Amino acid sequence: MPVNAGTYTVTAEVVDTNAYYSAPTSGSLVVAKATPTITTNPVASGITYGQTLADSALSGGAGSVAGSFAFTSPTTAPNAGTASQGITFTPTDTANFNSATGSVSVVVAKATPVITWNAPAAITYGTAISTSELSATADVGGTFTYSPTNGAILNAGTNTLTAVFTAADGNNYVSPLTNTVSLVVNKASQTINFPWLANGTVGGSSTLTATSSSGLAVSYTSSDTNVATISGSTVNFVGVGLVNITASQAGDNNYEAASDDTITLSVLSADTPYDTWADSYGMTNSTERAKNSDPDGDGFSNTLEFAFGTNPKVRNGALFVSQVKVGSNYVVTFKKRKLASEATYDIRSSTDAKQAFSSGTAMSLGTTTSVDASYEQTSVSLPITGSRGFVRMQATVLVDPSR
Repeated sequence: MPVNAGTYTVTAEVVDTNAYYSAPTSGSLVVAKATPTITTNPVASGITYGQTLADSALSGGAGSVAGSFAFTSPTTAPNAGTASQGITFTPTDTANFNSATGSVSVVVAKATPVITWNAPAAITYGTAISTSELSATADVGGTFTYSPTNGAILNAGTNTLTAVFTAADGNNYVSPLTNTVSLVVNKASQTINFPWLANGTVGGSSTLTATSSSGLAVSYTSSDTNVATISGSTVNFVGVGLVNITASQAGDNNYEAASDDTITLSVLSADTPYDTWADSYGMTNSTERAKNSDPDGDGFSNTLEFAFGTNPKVRNGALFVSQVKVGSNYVVTFKKRKLASEATYDIRSSTDAKQAFSSGTAMSLGTTTSVDASYEQTSVSLPITGSRGFVRMQATVLVDPSR
């Protein structure tokens, strides 16, 4: 009796012993392969979208005979999700047993896109971010959304850029995905523009107008507060001399400190009434306008010319305006400064011009009349007697030239 599948030749012979007759004959006997049954399905390991069934491992499972399991279509790459996939059971004894088929559930996970985004090079404050910084790429189709957005200007420091990737095929790819990189924003440099400023005079002030390229407020310092002091953006001139005014901008979170910018000012004394008088006669040279100078060489110093309102550039025979006899008096008329703070006068009479001035007799001034903004005119009367007499005039100028 055959035990294996196959085709066998069978011979039959009839033997009649009484007749001594024998008649043999032959035929074929076919033994077909048996088909096993799958008693326990195997379990398939999960795979990721993009992988084929060959990447899933089948474990466990049993058939009615010894054998092994494999996927029927191992090159199939299924979509993400859970689906039934065909398997084939192949008996160990393939000579006597056919293969059997079945199915198992295979879990296919979504694939994670590969995002490439290198940390961008540092930029300087004031530079808007662009595609140079917002440059993430993915290995699958989709779109990126960035925060901060293209064109934003970031503060100095280390900033975080965020990219959210949305895959076009959201069924098979993990989406959305968030990636971040760091962007260093360096502080910007700045400069100061400090315009030229005219020299000052004591008691005056000027507005300081320095500006910074950053637009940040500029502060000021004085090198000598005995010459100039600072109040906000105003420089006050308080003394004669040279002074450096320095403009500074210390910077902030986004700007480096600016290099200081300095201007030098000369602070002069304010023009005195004496200066105004000297200027009116064109005396610009400091030697010529000195109080003890006598530019016209008439014997009267600038001090006396100033006090009595005479021209220092024209020789004068006297410091008075006129001298006339009025009745029994000799009247001397002269000019004098209106303000006692500018000059004081001592007018005396004497019978001896050689006597000390202080020994003379003080004389009273007559009526005064205005000549101009600076001078007034007055007179003294000297009685005419048998003795000779002199009118002696002395003035003390209380203001000095400032230049």
